[in-house]
Amino acid sequence: NFRGSDGYGVSFLHAGRRRYGTLMQDDIADGARWLAARPEIDAGRLGVMGHSFGGYSAQMQLVRYGSLYRCGVSLAGVSDLVAWLEWRPYYLDGDWLASRRDLVGDPSREGARLRDESPLSHIGRIADPLLLVHGVNDEKVSVEQSRRMAAALRQAGKPVEYLEFADEGHVLEKRENSVAFYTRVASFFDGCTASIKKENAR
Repeated sequence: NFRGSDGYGVSFLHAGRRRYGTLMQDDIADGARWLAARPEIDAGRLGVMGHSFGGYSAQMQLVRYGSLYRCGVSLAGVSDLVAWLEWRPYYLDGDWLASRRDLVGDPSREGARLRDESPLSHIGRIADPLLLVHGVNDEKVSVEQSRRMAAALRQAGKPVEYLEFADEGHVLEKRENSVAFYTRVASFFDGCTASIKKENAR
């Protein structure tokens, strides 16, 4: 597990404090390299996928370590840390917002760093296909995070797919939506590796 993960004590949790887009991402990339080195793994067919922070990480992995992966899937991921930390939905109390800012950063004082750790600031560095998925009623990460990211990638001519669920929040709760999501993910990953299959067939 990367630093900042729950369940390993306070010291391990706080080792990721204000390192969302740097050391925590380095840890994930180290894990991908470890996996790629295993003899049963085809290192040329790795993908990265995650939900919430994992969705943000899937985007950041393509920004920082694109050569490790063929493509990525982000479900309910943050693309703009500043906008996320400044977002104040009425149902999230001050304690939640304060804890997020303590762990990630304060936009009023660390805006430059937070923008640099935001995938939206590095559209030009993303070369691999990215599937963005979001629930319209997300109560923790605004759907605008994925909408803006998808629009920016399209404008830059980058390979991006976008899937939105009008009746879901931060977590996909309806069975039919989960089936639709994983069906789309399977098709997306198959498409990402199609070029490899063609190369191997030659």
